Amino acid sequence: MAAAVWFGIETLALSLADVLTLVLIFARILMLVQRVQDQGRQVIRILPIYETIRRQIETYRAAAEPEATEAPIFRQEIRLEGVGYRYAEAGPWAVRGLDAAIPVGSITALVGPSGAGKSTLADLLMGLTEAREGRILIDGVPLTQGARVAWRRRVAYVPQDPFLFHDSLRANLLLAKPDAREEDLWRALDRAAAGFVRHLPEGLETRVGERGTRLSGGERQRIALARALLQEPDLLVMDEATSALDDATEQQILNALASARGQVTMLVIAHRSASIALADRQISLAPPGALSSSGPQDS
Repeated sequence: MAAAVWFGIETLALSLADVLTLVLIFARILMLVQRVQDQGRQVIRILPIYETIRRQIETYRAAAEPEATEAPIFRQEIRLEGVGYRYAEAGPWAVRGLDAAIPVGSITALVGPSGAGKSTLADLLMGLTEAREGRILIDGVPLTQGARVAWRRRVAYVPQDPFLFHDSLRANLLLAKPDAREEDLWRALDRAAAGFVRHLPEGLETRVGERGTRLSGGERQRIALARALLQEPDLLVMDEATSALDDATEQQILNALASARGQVTMLVIAHRSASIALADRQISLAPPGALSSSGPQDS
């Protein structure tokens, strides 16, 4: 800057006012240049991240599931033929060589020690993932591709720790069937032994709190069961849904399941004897493979 002022005055014979004006203009331009330079550095830093995200999007698009077709019609049985699954190509098998049948309207208990593949098998039956070996047939129709995607809409799932939104009971139930009528809601609650809702001051408009904290564990479980039954699923999966409940509450839920026997096909993942005793059939798994079963006492 000093050299520019000296050069303008001594060499170009400019007045001091002209030189200072040029210096001011130069300073303003320099600030803009610096801003552009800063933006350029940010772009350079972001480019590798952008390229990584772009590759991820391409990978996800390539691995996207096919469009859903019509779900298989379930009127007879779900059959597993040599079903096997592992999470990594070279990893250990979570389930392998499983042959079993789940008749329509039955209650099937899925038992076995931790790590035997019970949750993996449930995911396969719900269509959340596809078997790497063997096949799953619904009335003879393989559960693959678009049929598997559509089948998920015909399945309801009740986990051990059900999730409820901080909203009314009505809103939480309507998640399963947005067009359900008032009588449909009450019918589902009655089938799930959730008649306590009738005694709440606000009834279906009662807000349940974050994750349902304003309800007891048994009440949350029965609301989750009512939501599943409201969907009128072809297959209802109960994933150790009574393992954290006291005996009295567990018996209420088991009575509700027993009353739905024959109306909905149920797969009950269980450790407790009361839940297992409810079943018509039993599938016993043992790591690292699975042993098929067809009778209540078989394994």
